[in-house]
Amino acid sequence: MYYVGPLDLLTAFHTALSQPVRPRIWSLREWAERAVRDGWCLLSDLGDVMEQQDPRIYHLERHMKEACKVFGVPIRSTLFRPSSPYSQSLLFDGLSVVDAACLMVTFEQFGFTVDPSPLVQLLSQRISGQQKLSSEEFSLFFYDRLRFRSMVTLATEQAPSNADVEVLQTRTGHRLEWRSDGAAQASLIVKGPRYRPRRPGTELTCDYCGLSYTRGDMDSSREHQRYHSRVRRCFDPSPSALLGRLFGEVGDLAYRVDQRSPKPLHKEMYERAVMFKREMQFDFIQWAAPPARGPIQEDAIGWLICSPDARSTIRGACAFREREGIWTMDWAWIAPNARRQGLMRALWPTLVQAMGNFPLETPLSEAMREFVSKHGTPTQQQQVNGSSSITGGSHA
Repeated sequence: MYYVGPLDLLTAFHTALSQPVRPRIWSLREWAERAVRDGWCLLSDLGDVMEQQDPRIYHLERHMKEACKVFGVPIRSTLFRPSSPYSQSLLFDGLSVVDAACLMVTFEQFGFTVDPSPLVQLLSQRISGQQKLSSEEFSLFFYDRLRFRSMVTLATEQAPSNADVEVLQTRTGHRLEWRSDGAAQASLIVKGPRYRPRRPGTELTCDYCGLSYTRGDMDSSREHQRYHSRVRRCFDPSPSALLGRLFGEVGDLAYRVDQRSPKPLHKEMYERAVMFKREMQFDFIQWAAPPARGPIQEDAIGWLICSPDARSTIRGACAFREREGIWTMDWAWIAPNARRQGLMRALWPTLVQAMGNFPLETPLSEAMREFVSKHGTPTQQQQVNGSSSITGGSHA
């Protein structure tokens, strides 16, 4: 982690860490249990707790608020629970228990003999079942695996470039590197006892799905695999058994999807809407994801488009939304490898018969403008010839 702070804070940290210290054995379990139970702790109490473990922190007391600001730990107004909403309660500077744990971890990373493990263990039990974590909870969740393996830097806005390096090895095994030009620029780099430089990953962009990821990073690669599979299901889909049964009953090139349709079909519409949003770089997905429970809420009408030689395989989709009593084509998307094969041209008369002489929502892609100008109704052609276009979008 790299932090930027004022020179007086850097000097205070360097002075404190340069002093010899004998770690104090003092259990934080009782205090940690109380802090987790309360959910908050006062900044002054936290300072006292850390000072009990490392007396050098006493010299940083007047810098504690500045340290919180530099380390991104928010200080909030905290009060003891009053008995009445009209009570004139005193406000104190406080931290949430998660932020307090993060501040203790940061001080430990800089080489102070602070032991946040009792508090981190209690919080880890609470967040272990969560599927989503804040950045603060993330650092606590992997605390045991990353402990003493970090490198942190505290520097002024302009770090010294040619200053001599003062190196110090602490009793805890931390390596301190202090650089200062003697005026207004300084930097303090602290490497943990188990720090080893990590090989940098390679930034790549997948030609197929378009996602940028880091090769060599397990989570980034896993996210790419997940997204790649999602795109592949739309670009090169497998036949759908449900559509195979439905198209055995109807024989058209598209199947209508409305509120009465099965949820799996709404899921297929939603995935194509995601692809449309991605390609057009729009802000919103123009089809609601079907709920796991309860009725369908989407009030638009969609059409899942298939090719004549594979009617159970979805090649694209389009959606219509009613505006002021008129059905308007909201969007249309065809898989890239199925474009320019006449799917929309063959389907267009069916759509006009089912939805009326519908207008098209703008802006339109250049490909859609070209298609409608050739195969749309006279009214649609008139609209398209007077509308603006954008790059990308659906292709017929």
